[in-house]
Amino acid sequence: MTKEEKKKIYMKAYRLANKEKIAANKKDYDRARYEANKEAIKSRARDYYNSNQEKIKVYRESVKEKNAIKDKIYHKANREKLVKGMKARREARKTDFYTLYFIPNHNYVGVTNQTYARMNNHRVKNNRDTTNWTTIKTFKTKREALDAERFYHSIGYEGANKQSKLINPII
Repeated sequence: MTKEEKKKIYMKAYRLANKEKIAANKKDYDRARYEANKEAIKSRARDYYNSNQEKIKVYRESVKEKNAIKDKIYHKANREKLVKGMKARREARKTDFYTLYFIPNHNYVGVTNQTYARMNNHRVKNNRDTTNWTTIKTFKTKREALDAERFYHSIGYEGANKQSKLINPII
């Protein structure tokens, strides 16, 4: 047996015995190589995109209709599952308390138990700037929160549930 054949047999046995170690070292090496060349990789991707922007646009347009049809079929087949998932996510975002909040740019006071969704609703549907909104107070029950909101509306703040009668104000 020649020296090279012995070396091949040894290397094969070594690789079999140390698969995990070799894989971990390769992963570390690949990560280090990526980190060292991250900017060059991003630059190449940017250059490719910029030089082929028209081709990419044409391709996206060509598959747009196909994807729309696929999406429609998928949504029709999985409607119940999708609705169930949306309801579950909506419920998961709810909190166990009600928040009385203030949007200073619009002099607006409101109540919600889903602050993220409510602020998004203000931005998208009502075109309000909600960047500086603040929490005035949180309440355990909806009734307390609505009474406090009504009080703020009675002294001049804007809001969706503006009513003239004031019932037991809590601040």
